Amino acid sequence: MRYTRYEYKKSGNIRFLITVLLVAILSIGGGLYISSVLFGDKEDTQSTGSINPSKESSTKVQASSIVVLQCGFYSKKENADALVSSIKEYCYPFITEDNGNYRVIGGIFNEEEAIKKIQQFKDNGIEVSKTTLTLKTDSNEDQKIIEICDGFLRIMSKFEEADVNSIKTDDFKKWCISVLGNEGEYGEKLKSIVNYVQSMPEEINKSNNSEEEYKFYNIIKE
Repeated sequence: MRYTRYEYKKSGNIRFLITVLLVAILSIGGGLYISSVLFGDKEDTQSTGSINPSKESSTKVQASSIVVLQCGFYSKKENADALVSSIKEYCYPFITEDNGNYRVIGGIFNEEEAIKKIQQFKDNGIEVSKTTLTLKTDSNEDQKIIEICDGFLRIMSKFEEADVNSIKTDDFKKWCISVLGNEGEYGEKLKSIVNYVQSMPEEINKSNNSEEEYKFYNIIKE
């Protein structure tokens, strides 16, 4: 795991222009249709739902990095606890111990979601630093790790939506096993990630999702 601290020419051909316009209209219309098929209408508010990572992943490029947002670093746990209490309105923070000191992590995100969260922190006067965990991309096993990590982050990002209170994990667990496949033995890191996913509670909610991020973070940071 690597860490990173931080003209078109004019044309007089009317027929050509009409053709381009028609292609653009058809592309936009087709995109809207596909979007409606994949996502449909949102369910009623204050919902409990399940996430199918295979659908989520098929619409976006998977990232090979995970962004960790740190909001504080303290020598005393009580100071870290105080910060957690003051920022939990804006995120789902957790504390990690580091050689007798305490880091307050405001969450782990993909790059897109991290940009949004950093801006939210800044808008509310919350100090934040960004660390990027770069995942290996060399082997088939590395790609499986990236795929599962990407799925996990997409699930957790759903809690940023006001109408999502909890998420069932059964579909994610089954999907994770399908990603693993039947290709024989795997390394300890992939095994640890898969074992963690299978041990997740049946339902994650806004009360326990920070605990799940904490567990996941401790596995993938090594």
